Amino acid sequence: AQRAKYENKKMSFAAPDNLVLYLDADSGTSTNDFTSSTWYDLSGGTAHNATRANATMTTTSPSALKGNYYDFDGTSDYFEVADASELDITGDMTISCWVRLDSAENGNLCILVNKRQNSDATTPFNMIFEDRGGGNGADKFLWYMGNGSTSISCGGDGNFDGVYGVWNHVVGTVSGTAMTIYVNGVAKNTATFSGSRQTNNYGVKIGGPYTTGGDDYMMNGGISVVMIHNTALSSDQVMQNYNYFKHRYAK
Repeated sequence: AQRAKYENKKMSFAAPDNLVLYLDADSGTSTNDFTSSTWYDLSGGTAHNATRANATMTTTSPSALKGNYYDFDGTSDYFEVADASELDITGDMTISCWVRLDSAENGNLCILVNKRQNSDATTPFNMIFEDRGGGNGADKFLWYMGNGSTSISCGGDGNFDGVYGVWNHVVGTVSGTAMTIYVNGVAKNTATFSGSRQTNNYGVKIGGPYTTGGDDYMMNGGISVVMIHNTALSSDQVMQNYNYFKHRYAK
């Protein structure tokens, strides 16, 4: 009876049983201290906790409204989740995060969430923001997966005006060979994956870097929530998750 109360879609987020990683900056408690060097995985299965490198916690006021986040300086701040078989997903999957970019990312790109070593072609997944405005017309969120010989990308709207200083919910799904990217609950683009899905022995990095062991394409801004599902969320489920969290970010 108690569980039934929380099955209302307005009161829960989608597919909790399919989570393999769930990091939430609002999860600090006496035993899950967000001031420590660990960002605790709340997925409920095998814990895949993230280890912090320099990123700082920012709390909101009043804190009861939620919306805490980790701030990344664009130089050396990131988190890393150690490699695990559950994070090498070769079937349907969803990767999502709540992110706020503070400024233009040096005219290039910045890492949000990735599992990349040093080659796009062998990357299981990579979610980024591409800041190549002006003549290139490519200020957009995108995500891609390697297929062994190249990478297949799915990007959002180009020339995404007003992105800086604003919280956005970015979601990438793959269902079979169909890739979709959503921003704030709305599907922005699709692509078709072909070839072989990749796995590797490297961790999941949040906020950068692009190359394992490097310091390239680091993020400047905030990340609050990161989720990885081992299923492809439907468009309704993506919107459900957007609605579940959006009050934290005045949306």
